[in-house]
Amino acid sequence: MEKSKRKSIIQIISGRHIFTVLISLFVIIGGIATYRLISIQRNYSTAQDEYDELRQLSPIRMSSPDWIESVPGFSVLDPESEDELEQELEQEPNPDTMPDLSAINRDYIGWIRIEDTSIDYPVVQGTDNIKYLSTTFRSERNPSGTIFMDAGCSQGFTGFSLLHGHNMRDGSMFADLNTFPGLLTLYPDITIFTKDGELLTFTIFDVKKVDNSNAVFSLSGQNNTAISNYFAAYGITAQDMEDGMNILVLATCTSGDRNERLIVFAKHNDIH
Repeated sequence: MEKSKRKSIIQIISGRHIFTVLISLFVIIGGIATYRLISIQRNYSTAQDEYDELRQLSPIRMSSPDWIESVPGFSVLDPESEDELEQELEQEPNPDTMPDLSAINRDYIGWIRIEDTSIDYPVVQGTDNIKYLSTTFRSERNPSGTIFMDAGCSQGFTGFSLLHGHNMRDGSMFADLNTFPGLLTLYPDITIFTKDGELLTFTIFDVKKVDNSNAVFSLSGQNNTAISNYFAAYGITAQDMEDGMNILVLATCTSGDRNERLIVFAKHNDIH
């Protein structure tokens, strides 16, 4: 009887011990998850603050006509106002805030902007395709990274240019590209302001999802024939490339398979 009672006490103590251990594990796991969530949010905030600050130095601005502020209830989506606005609302170099961003980062090669999206960032080109996956423009370690040109491309957005950017969950970097299949006709242009002072407009001609082994990712540094062969289905020839056609490709991850990429194809439209 005494032995049975002792056994029951041991079982109760053991049960309480297991319960305590389980509670402790849940607390630890919850603490780690909370810490990770806070760290992620802090990284998002830190990166956003940096790029918001850099946008104050952006070489591109939108010149809004004065009459917009004076019209009650005016909306750029108002069909009756859209034609008039299109004539007056233009992207242009901002001579008042056009510092040499190379002084902040010597890898700076230009600025990319797509109107009515969050894509409004400096672009860099490093010696490899690793550094800027987790390094901001100001050289801070951050998973947001920087929009960067493939290391194998020639500088100056001439010929074939491939830009990489993350699909961040907070909607930053190249995340908005994943909305483009349905918005292509609304926002067909990509504006690039090069570090040499050229304002380039690229017109988007296709958006699609591909595997990360797609041949487009090996076109950097290839000759005009190889580039035009890839884009032959779009009527682009080697002669077009020889005559000065410039092709810009934007690439980012999707919310699908880890090897899936969304790519945006655009070609040079005009130089102002």
